[in-house]
Amino acid sequence: GEKTVVYIGDTVCSDALRPGDTLTAEVRVKRVENFTEGFDYVGYMARKGVYFVCFQKGEWSVVQDDRPEFRYVVRRVRAVCIAALRRSLSPLKNENSALLTAFLTGEKEEIGNELMEDFRRSGMMHTLALSGLHVGIIYSVLAFVFSVLGNFPASRRVRSIIVIAALWPYALLTGMGTSIFRAVVMATVYEVAVILERERSMVNTLAVSAIIVTLSDPSAPSSLSFQLSFGAMLGIALFSRPLSCLVPEKSLHREVTGLEEIMTDERLPERRGVPEGMWLAGYRAKSLKGAKLSGVDESENFFGKGMKVIWRLRRRIWDLCALSLSCQIVTAPIVWIVFGTFPKWSLLANVMCAPLVGWSMSMAPLCIMLHRVPFVGEWSYSLLDMVLDVLRFFVGVMGAS
Repeated sequence: GEKTVVYIGDTVCSDALRPGDTLTAEVRVKRVENFTEGFDYVGYMARKGVYFVCFQKGEWSVVQDDRPEFRYVVRRVRAVCIAALRRSLSPLKNENSALLTAFLTGEKEEIGNELMEDFRRSGMMHTLALSGLHVGIIYSVLAFVFSVLGNFPASRRVRSIIVIAALWPYALLTGMGTSIFRAVVMATVYEVAVILERERSMVNTLAVSAIIVTLSDPSAPSSLSFQLSFGAMLGIALFSRPLSCLVPEKSLHREVTGLEEIMTDERLPERRGVPEGMWLAGYRAKSLKGAKLSGVDESENFFGKGMKVIWRLRRRIWDLCALSLSCQIVTAPIVWIVFGTFPKWSLLANVMCAPLVGWSMSMAPLCIMLHRVPFVGEWSYSLLDMVLDVLRFFVGVMGAS
């Protein structure tokens, strides 16, 4: 059950290898050693089952396996999908294509060292390693696309089944990392609650996913990815709403007094079986009909519309800050204990750059579908290039500071 890392000098050999093949070579074996005092590399590799590294000395040969195990089949399909994605993103700039490939698949081999260092220093490295952020973006896109099915009970169940059926293949193709596994399990439990018409609780869902991940890999809780992934979600569950409420919503007239209290109530026993989000959305729509900003007439005047836009923008910005802060309340001590540092621009980087990551991931499928349409395809890739250029600019500025 032990593993080893083999360093091959011949690039032709690495190109000829596929997951599941057997490499026969003369090598020099060396035990894994720590290369710095501040990081226990031996322990880190031991948790992965790696205790030795091998360096190629002589000739090599490859024995190809035409009937590999399922796990190797999945990795081969992943390699084919990544190659196809890179061809589809070829109209983009090389840096942007490599960056978007990392966002979608976690493959970071083609990203330059300077850009990687900028992401690390700015606190945005988690966007390059597949995590719950990526699953959340894909989950949101799928929910939006299949919202055309309507909000009837049967259509909600069908939409939940489609979302679950789409997320698990994605998790398999991306390597089923701890963060991805946790996020997909949480999404599955959440959607199963919709199918069974049960109440949904983020803390309970997080606990169930932690149990499932631990049962599948008992050593997972000792890994940093497990601790950061579940710590971030625990911070969101415990602190996101209290922090968000520090900036109140716009003041409303008496006919909607108490709406804020209703919106913070997760349990609606008098309407059991109905997803709370839908009921609250309908209540909000009826309650806010004809409502006015406090002291501002929302008639067809420029000032009233401007105030509405400013108020909503302020609220959106603070919600992003509250989300990032709630994650860092739990993860910052872990990062400080392990690495002895914490990116000072992490909050600002997440507020400014996380939406750009989401936009680029959402735009990528649309660009691929439209790439053969005259003018429209070229324009869509240019727009995607622009979004990624802005993202790289912000990350570079904050990474250099």
